Amino acid sequence: IILPCFFCFPQFRFADGLDITLMMLGLLASLINGACLPIMSLILGEMSDNLISGCLVKTNTTNYRNCTQSQEKVNEDMIVLTLCYVGIGVTAWVFGYMQISFWVMTAARQTKRIRKQFFHSILAQDISWFDSCDIGELNTRMTDDINKINDGIGDKIALLFQNMSTFSIGLAIGLVKGWKLTLVTLSTSPLIIASAAMFSRIVITLSSKELSAYSKAGAVAEEVLSSIQTVITFGAQEKEIQRYTQNLKDAKDVGIKKAIASKLSLGAVYFFMNGTYGLAFWYGTSLILRGEPDYTIGTVLAVSLVFFSVIHSSYCIGAAAPNFEIFTIARGAAFNIFRIIDKVLKGLNLKIKSGETVALVGPNGSGKSTAVQLLQRLYDPDDGFITVDGNDIRTLNVQHYREHFGVVSQEPVLFGTTINNNIKYGRDGVTDEDIEKAAKEANAYDFIMEFPRKFNTLVGEKGAQMSGGQKQRIAIARALVRNPKILILDEATSALDTESESLVQAALEKASKGRTTIMVAHRLSTIRSADMIVTIKDGMVVEKGTHAELMAKQGLYYSLAMSQDIKKADEEMETMAYSTEKNTSSIPLCSMNSIKSDFTDKSEESIQCKEMFENDDKTTLKHDAEIYSIIFVILGVICFVSYFIQGLFYGRAGEILTMRLRHLAFKAMLYQDISWFDDKENSPGALTTILAIDIAQIQGVCILLLFLNSLYEGHAMATGSRIGVLIQNATNMGLSVIISFIHGWEMTLLILSIAPVLALSGMIETAAMTGFANKDKQELKRAGKIATEAVENIRTIVSLTREKAFEQMYEEMLQTQHRNTLKKAQITGVCYAFSHAFVYFAYAAGFRFGTYLIQSGRMTPEGMFM
Repeated sequence: IILPCFFCFPQFRFADGLDITLMMLGLLASLINGACLPIMSLILGEMSDNLISGCLVKTNTTNYRNCTQSQEKVNEDMIVLTLCYVGIGVTAWVFGYMQISFWVMTAARQTKRIRKQFFHSILAQDISWFDSCDIGELNTRMTDDINKINDGIGDKIALLFQNMSTFSIGLAIGLVKGWKLTLVTLSTSPLIIASAAMFSRIVITLSSKELSAYSKAGAVAEEVLSSIQTVITFGAQEKEIQRYTQNLKDAKDVGIKKAIASKLSLGAVYFFMNGTYGLAFWYGTSLILRGEPDYTIGTVLAVSLVFFSVIHSSYCIGAAAPNFEIFTIARGAAFNIFRIIDKVLKGLNLKIKSGETVALVGPNGSGKSTAVQLLQRLYDPDDGFITVDGNDIRTLNVQHYREHFGVVSQEPVLFGTTINNNIKYGRDGVTDEDIEKAAKEANAYDFIMEFPRKFNTLVGEKGAQMSGGQKQRIAIARALVRNPKILILDEATSALDTESESLVQAALEKASKGRTTIMVAHRLSTIRSADMIVTIKDGMVVEKGTHAELMAKQGLYYSLAMSQDIKKADEEMETMAYSTEKNTSSIPLCSMNSIKSDFTDKSEESIQCKEMFENDDKTTLKHDAEIYSIIFVILGVICFVSYFIQGLFYGRAGEILTMRLRHLAFKAMLYQDISWFDDKENSPGALTTILAIDIAQIQGVCILLLFLNSLYEGHAMATGSRIGVLIQNATNMGLSVIISFIHGWEMTLLILSIAPVLALSGMIETAAMTGFANKDKQELKRAGKIATEAVENIRTIVSLTREKAFEQMYEEMLQTQHRNTLKKAQITGVCYAFSHAFVYFAYAAGFRFGTYLIQSGRMTPEGMFM
């Protein structure tokens, strides 16, 4: 059973029962896996406590503290805590595999259904639909947009929930261990959330524009490659290349804006986070100096545990931002796909009696306006029929049929002439008496007569000289002068102010008497007196009855009515608030944002913090706290600026080079021999797939290609934000190794000996993913060829009634790719789980070996934590 919605987001609507089970299990695994890291901080605190209690930490006078535990007891406790690390690692391994593999599997299953349903919906359209639709744009959406949906409903969701779990549990630990410091640390959370929400909306909008822009370029490529013989015959390659490149430029410009906005989002998060570090550090020191019971110079554990639990949980908000960005991009892509898949009305069955007033209500997009447009025969239904007096309206003369309708829409359209002529447009041959009568029925006569020229007053272009209420009443008079048998009111008062609405509503009630009236209403207060109210949702009738009957049922109509009452009260409160705050200042959006500055390792900061808290001199402690707080703020500014630079330069470079590569690839295709296009691997569908998907993926393949391209003209390039991440990680790792060797070379050698195991795991995963990616590309290319051929020759296929045959061939190609994806899910899950869990195993080995080095006098506790 395909659910209409899961998690209240449309991209999950094609999930069946098994998919929901996999997603729920994957979600549970993500939450458990996310809990591992905060729990590890508790064990770290216990280890710190044992080292302190075991006489292993020296004071400023180099004398050991009084021992509270024997060395043997310390060893036993450290062994137990090390085994706890191993247990966390095993847990992370099991649930890490579940969260990744389950989400990848369910994403593959849902994406397959979306591709199949999208292709089916295209083939089921009327032929007239293809006349106004760009075939190339359809093929691009079938590949690029659906791939983005797949990215947004797969393992990125698992990582998002994992980060949210880490945040929640880390926050809980902070509140338990030190609620005052935790609340102060959380004071900047609204800023982080607000910036993330704002930039998320910007990225969604820009992503939709980028997809639409490249869809046009894909349409050009599809058109040219499908007619390649004609293009070559007339020597029009350069002209078509210019046309394709122009559309690529539009997509590039939007892509650059999206890259900058994305990095600004991350930069804002890291700026506020580093500012939070400084604030929490300063306030935590103040608590110590004031002599708070749980915050003393001697109890390093309390301060460090609270500080780093809350700080790390806040960091997870930033870590979740890229995954949330992918999720929101998938929502934008899903909208483009589902608007083609969906039929607006599904089995709508409604009977209206002559002379009855019927109101259609429902949420936005439920199909109310579409229903009245079908009634006017602006469209014909795909299935079913509409009858008037027992006659199918498709058998009636359209002009004669429409003469019996009077329509008043939300936005009245007046022509740039007099009031008299505008009303005359309602029906040929009307007299001045008819016009005055219609104006009186529309409550328009009085204000018209107040004008110096009365009915000969010019309304201006598009009625610019009239108010909203006046325009609407003139439009009502124009509808009534037709003496219609059926009056359609499509949200006729929703755009008016309260005063105008009351006047227009009175006119509409007068006009409805003695006529069959169909009202589409947004404001439910305007339709309470209707003979029958019909509630529509998702294109189907949910309930119908009078206002009193529907309110008594407490169904959808009741919910809509109650929500409007609440909204109205809120609007009144907002109006009152606005009157007292007319001089609200606007905060300009900063044009610079932050890159994650990894030049200073957080572990070094944590040890320096511990050493600072161990200082008995309160003056020195206060001074050091102020210095570290300022350093954190400076780091936040550096992050802010660096992220903006990364988005500006790497994002710009990525989009420009991707556009250039698409240009070169398209140019190379057009200058091939005709025989090259005879190869089935070089069909228009396969080639447009290469332009849409393969080249876009090159952005993040390998940084070395960026430098190779500068040496060898014409080679593929890899650039974009992933290069910036690679440089960050390389810099971070290099500096971390240097710092580690300085503070403890033996421990560093142990950790570095473990690194090849992780590297081997990554290589295996990369090799496997590359193989699966190549297989997926080939199968999707074959499926794209079938889809392109079917859409381009839709008239022949329809006349031969071979739609089902092409759908079956398309599904067979998808099935092969689907099996490859299910295998990929298992390998991805195993590799991720291993690399994620192995970190905990490395911690266990490192702490156990570090304890031995400390006890033997070959390392200090500070060096081990480094």
